[in-house]
Amino acid sequence: MASFAVGEPETMEKLKTVLPLVQHAGAKIDYSPTARAAALSTLYALTQFHGCPSVFLTIAPDDVHNVLSIRMSFPTTSGNGGFPAI
Repeated sequence: MASFAVGEPETMEKLKTVLPLVQHAGAKIDYSPTARAAALSTLYALTQFHGCPSVFLTIAPDDVHNVLSIRMSFPTTSGNGGFPAI
């Protein structure tokens, strides 16, 4: 397997080819940073088109009995190896 140094022309060419595919696939994964960025872009576009919202809806999930809400409240970079993934 070849190694590539960041900043070399060959590496940058490969990144330009692969990065759009990674971003497109990452946007389809629920709660991923790429999906959040895509949602934020959509929200900005909607605000630009329709103007500022006049109604704000607040949803409060059951944070004690719902595992997903507990997991979302603890942003981690360690993957699924520690709390709250266990």
